[in-house]
Amino acid sequence: MLAAADRVQAAVERKADEVDVLTGARRRAPGLADLQHEIDRANRGDGRLIAVYVDVDGLKATNDSKGHHAGDLMLKHIVGVLQTQLRSYEPVVRIGGDEFVCTISGTTIENVRERFAGITAQLSRTPGDGSITLGFAQLVPGDSPMELIDRADRELIAARDTRSQDQRSRARSAKRASSADLRRAPPME
Repeated sequence: MLAAADRVQAAVERKADEVDVLTGARRRAPGLADLQHEIDRANRGDGRLIAVYVDVDGLKATNDSKGHHAGDLMLKHIVGVLQTQLRSYEPVVRIGGDEFVCTISGTTIENVRERFAGITAQLSRTPGDGSITLGFAQLVPGDSPMELIDRADRELIAARDTRSQDQRSRARSAKRASSADLRRAPPME
């Protein structure tokens, strides 16, 4: 009887070791093992698996301006939103400090983009609790977990570059419009 209780306790402790204490997301090593299982399952089934690379925007700025506790709360909030919007078997894996990977099976990349648009919109309704940048990748035959994650990360980088270019373009346009307004303004008397 005592041995059975010890085995149960050991299993509980192992399970707890697989979860990031701060955020509640899966830790990297067990999370990558989960991703391999998802890849194997997708390959046995319809082959549809989407990886979503999630990068938390502005964590360093929050840590620097409001303190690390505020940054920790932001990470917890974002992971909490991800976990409530995803199904229990769709893991959220902490890959790095402010980087997470989620996998969604049995659907299209377009559907996953729509789901995450809703998540992004939900986060935007809670000002100060963070925003995210996303990259998506669809499983292709022969993918390893890191190949799938790498493609999603590259898309995230491209999305961030596009957003930065758009912001610079809008700023230049606003500056030109402001200069034009000054030129058209009547002389002050």
